Formats: sequence, structure tokens, C-alpha cells
Amino acid sequence: MCQSTLAIYCFLDDLLKAMNHQSDKREQINAQVATTAVIAMLYFGGNYQKSLTSIQASGMFSNTLSRSRFSRRLNRITDLLHLIFNELGNTLKELNLESRYAIDSFPVPMCRNIRIKRNRLTKEVYEKENYRGSKS
Repeated sequence: MCQSTLAIYCFLDDLLKAMNHQSDKREQINAQVATTAVIAMLYFGGNYQKSLTSIQASGMFSNTLSRSRFSRRLNRITDLLHLIFNELGNTLKELNLESRYAIDSFPVPMCRNIRIKRNRLTKEVYEKENYRGSKS
């Protein structure tokens, strides 16, 4: 995980420099915050606290942020992160020459069993027992 974290940090830092992102002296901190957010999504199911704890324990960054400071910085660069992921997605889409996609076709329960009689969206589907939602 340390190697992938370092690779993600280097990529995001270089990308921010290539975009001429100016944020006074916090340019490295923005790359660090973005890296922590990406690591939280990849390895910790979106849990920022676990991601921060993991990065602090690894000693990868010399000046790690507290949880509250991280949250404030993450909220401040939200638009920047949206731009980065949008551009990255467009780039990967253009590089995909085969244009093959996988679609998840597993059934997803739409409502709980107690609400099935009132469900107007998919009445026929809910007559089958295996498509029904949870019992509670």
C-alpha cells in the first residue's frame, strides 16, 4: 500500500503543478489531502479517519494534518478534485481503444418487504421472492 500511496501522491502533485495550481504555500498540502482522500476511497471504503491514521503511522508525510484541518482543506479543494477526476476520466476514456465495458447485472432489492404492496415501480419483479429486500 505504501508504494501505491507514493505513486498516487507523485501523480497528483505533478498534475497540480502541470495545471499551474496556485495555493500560496499549501501546494504540497493540497496534493497530500487529495492523496489521503483517494487512499480512503481505494482502501478504506471512504473512511477518512482510517486513511489519515494509516498515513500517519507509515510516516510518509513529514507534516500530517489533524482530522479537523484535513476536513477543512478537503472541503476547500472539492472543486479542484472534481476537475482532476473529470479530466482523468476523460483521458482514460480516450485511451480506451477497445471500448469494452462491464455491466453489473446482479439484482438489487428496491424496498423492504413491508413496503412491497405499496411499491408501484416494479410490481411484477417483486412477486419473485429472490428479488425482495431485507426483512426488517
